[in-house]
Amino acid sequence: MSELSILLTNVLPLAIGAAVSPTVLIGIILILSMSDRPKLSGIAFYIGAIIILLSVAAAGVLLGKGAAVASSKHPSVTSAYFDLALGILLILLGIGRIVKKGSGGPNESRFGGKSKSPASDFIRYMILGLGMFTVNFTTTVLVFAAGKDIGVSSAGITDKVTVVIILTLMTLLVVEIPLLIYFTMPERSEKLLGVLNTWMQKNSRYLMAAVMFVFGIYLMLKGSWVLF
Repeated sequence: MSELSILLTNVLPLAIGAAVSPTVLIGIILILSMSDRPKLSGIAFYIGAIIILLSVAAAGVLLGKGAAVASSKHPSVTSAYFDLALGILLILLGIGRIVKKGSGGPNESRFGGKSKSPASDFIRYMILGLGMFTVNFTTTVLVFAAGKDIGVSSAGITDKVTVVIILTLMTLLVVEIPLLIYFTMPERSEKLLGVLNTWMQKNSRYLMAAVMFVFGIYLMLKGSWVLF
């Protein structure tokens, strides 16, 4: 198996988990339905999300690279400790999501409001994209863990950049798919996205907790396999 194949094997499961984000999905649907300039606002939100995800992935890469340099003989051991810690964090977040009251859905007032100008709308929704992915801890933890694996890997720089791009695009499927539906089927998008939004509003709390538990256990087992 090539280094690229090994790296993709480690990163793709984390990218799939990071893409499961009911809060972000509800957010982009609200933007497309409530904004005065839905296409511009949706693209701005997407760009903001790209910026924060690339930043988080880069932080993980730097940490992984630093761990590999500091523990050149046993970089996998250092990486395993991080996996174990991140797994425990996700489990704790999952418990917190279960015991927390309320649906946990986003505040609709943030997604509409009176439009001032195209430029102000673009900046507003780009910042909203940055903010939503910053506080979306499950996604950021998984992207950070994937970035760490990329940094630790001995794959070449071209392969690492390729995997970072794949990681970002896969994580953002939760934004890309609603945007694609809206741009290609504008007449049907309101009904399709409305049904999806209603389902997510009712089930997002437990869906997100399940993702946290599944990938928390995954990271803990991944770290424990190396350490023990």
